Amino acid sequence: MSSKQSATNGLKLLLNNQESFSQVQAAWRFLNNENVSTNALFEPIFDTLKIEIEKQCSRFVLAMTDWSHADYKHHTSKKELISENRKTGVKKGLDLQTTLAVSDTTGEPIAPIAHNLKSDTKFYSTYNNNIKLGTTHLEELVQRAKWISNNLQTSKKIVHIVDRESDSVAFMRDLHELNELFLLRVKNNSKVYYPKEEIDIKQSDLANKLPLGKEVKSIKYKNKK
Repeated sequence: MSSKQSATNGLKLLLNNQESFSQVQAAWRFLNNENVSTNALFEPIFDTLKIEIEKQCSRFVLAMTDWSHADYKHHTSKKELISENRKTGVKKGLDLQTTLAVSDTTGEPIAPIAHNLKSDTKFYSTYNNNIKLGTTHLEELVQRAKWISNNLQTSKKIVHIVDRESDSVAFMRDLHELNELFLLRVKNNSKVYYPKEEIDIKQSDLANKLPLGKEVKSIKYKNKK
């Protein structure tokens, strides 16, 4: 929706001859109706997602997850913001948590699989209305991975791709117990306990000891092999 007013921003919509602000007002009334749940709003997206996965994915569904800080430190009217004191100053806002489905053939995004928005008082979620506030990012992501596996209803293999915040052996073990495929970015010099040799070992050294499958080809990423 696009408006000349300072009331909104977002996707553009042809408003014909109707006043743009009246469109914004109608959307606000709809979204603030207590009978309109987060889960219900997400149902059409999830239904479309399942159809598009079959069209756009070959063997795998790449499920990319990240967390984003939505900054609202200058919005004094919002009463349920998460506030953190950091060296760079006060960080105040909401925690947006998203898993996005991506095609394994084109690398193009398809649609969100799940959204969470965490405030100081509650979790708003498209898949689970009972997430506890004290739940960490990775604890919640394990719950989300299990839900995705049970509800996506696809024969394609789901591969969870997560950035360095996922560098946790406990998280890896949880996903392994769920029989999930995953690709995580980790620090080379982080150490883990290797029971087979009863030693603490750097993850880079451990990788050299593990059978990693057959090399298909070398590629360049940011001009590095």
